[in-house]
Amino acid sequence: LDEEEFTELFAIGQGLPGPTSTQLVISTALARAGPLGGLLAFFLWNLPGLIILTTCGVLLAEFIDPNDPPFWLVGLPPAAISLVFKAFYGFAIKLDKLGVILALFSALIAILINNDDRIEPTVSQWVFPVTLACGGLVTYIDHKRAKPFSDYGSPGRGWDRESDETMRRIGIPLWVGGVIFFVWAFVLVLVIILKDVMEVE
Repeated sequence: LDEEEFTELFAIGQGLPGPTSTQLVISTALARAGPLGGLLAFFLWNLPGLIILTTCGVLLAEFIDPNDPPFWLVGLPPAAISLVFKAFYGFAIKLDKLGVILALFSALIAILINNDDRIEPTVSQWVFPVTLACGGLVTYIDHKRAKPFSDYGSPGRGWDRESDETMRRIGIPLWVGGVIFFVWAFVLVLVIILKDVMEVE
């Protein structure tokens, strides 16, 4: 898996709801070993976390007072934040200036809307798709400029289905992938609409 393929899979994972790490593991396994490899990676990646986190949740609720947590538990959130910033730095040094600016703006928007009581949950759920669309629009406009900020490289010869190894490894036709995507998008919009309707009633 070269750097370009990894970056593309990472970007797709960022655009979908749910944990990016899980999506990246599954999509990498899917591209390398097909649907069965993706399914196996899903279970191998999630099952240990399910067991450990369930056990920790039961033990924490039973033996630890939430009003007086131990010192080692208080340090976990800052450690997680530092790991996120370290990953962002490692990813950012491989991006151009425009990519870093868009990533910073996206991070700031995510931080500002996180747990903000003044923002309705039904409004905040549209923020990330709109942010993705705005980032794509900015990139498209920059690409059309005479002197763009980013280095987009020369266009390739286009996608050739017969020579696409990833397409052959996945093992499903292109139209099936399109149907899966549209079903996912339909279910996502339907759930959002039903949630709003149920809250109004």
